[in-house]
Amino acid sequence: MSNGPEGLIKINPVFSMWLASYLLAIHLAALLMLLPLQLPTPTSIILAISICISLTYYWKRDLLHRGRSSVNSAKWSKEGGWQIIDEGGEVQTVKLSQSSFISQYLVLLCFKTTGNNTLILLLPEDAMDPGLMRRLRVLMGHFGE
Repeated sequence: MSNGPEGLIKINPVFSMWLASYLLAIHLAALLMLLPLQLPTPTSIILAISICISLTYYWKRDLLHRGRSSVNSAKWSKEGGWQIIDEGGEVQTVKLSQSSFISQYLVLLCFKTTGNNTLILLLPEDAMDPGLMRRLRVLMGHFGE
């Protein structure tokens, strides 16, 4: 993540150990919860495969920033508003959704595309520069929709 000239915020997500640990722990807990349920074997296998697919999807989207629903980088400027770059390098002008969230430890930016799709950029504190986090808080307080 970098801060450019005044009036420009550029977000380049990096790998987050906190988010990786959280995703692994939650999905492992879900797999372990299958044991005491004593479900039929085919049902347990289907549920276990579904949990592993979920882990793979969120790992790719939120940690590696790969896949068609991922955001590789985002940029805000006073002149142009929000722009995102997807995995293919395509630049899209988007609107920040009201469902976006920012706290001291986590930033969740939800973007609406022109096709009314929602793209999510999840940024834990260990994946962001503290100065950029402060600038995002100020930006969302003043220009949030």
